[in-house]
Amino acid sequence: MQNISHVLEQLGLPWLQGLRPARNVGAEVTGQLIKLLGGGVPTAVSGPALTELKRERELAEDGGAFSPDSVEDQRKRVYASIVRRQGQAKFRSALLEAYDGRCAMTGWGVADVLEAAHIYPYLGKDTNVVPNGLLLRSDVHTLFDLQLISVDAKTMEVCVAPQLRETGYGVKHGAPLAMPVVAALSPDRQLLERHRALCPW
Repeated sequence: MQNISHVLEQLGLPWLQGLRPARNVGAEVTGQLIKLLGGGVPTAVSGPALTELKRERELAEDGGAFSPDSVEDQRKRVYASIVRRQGQAKFRSALLEAYDGRCAMTGWGVADVLEAAHIYPYLGKDTNVVPNGLLLRSDVHTLFDLQLISVDAKTMEVCVAPQLRETGYGVKHGAPLAMPVVAALSPDRQLLERHRALCPW
């Protein structure tokens, strides 16, 4: 029954009364239960973050009717969104150089999908310093922002949320975080510790 509460949580629905979600449900079982319950694709995000993401998706879907005249404008918005997500140009360039063009967690070296992730959330240009950043592949950046992937500041190893450990991301749990070529540019351990403390697992 606790497995069903876990799946209900994944769907953004209330748990079964008195049964906290058991997070030891395998990804395959979770997917099967979600299908049986009539849900969509399973997600590792839960609680307020899931509610906020659903709200943003609904707002994004209320875009209006298609018009061929607006296609170019939409494409410009997509490009602008990609640039924003990749990070402010100077900050991203500094991280690309510091990490030798490779994701700090996966080693992925395709610059087009590498983003400048803030360890401490962006609060203006003063937070755009390399020790407050990690160069991350876009999907890993999203998981980092959702606090589903973090770093153990003592060991400098990647930490993956339990609900993701049976996915492809699980192989990175306990893997060493890649460090910048110049030691002085290494991620700030206090900021990493703060990020890890915010993770609900």
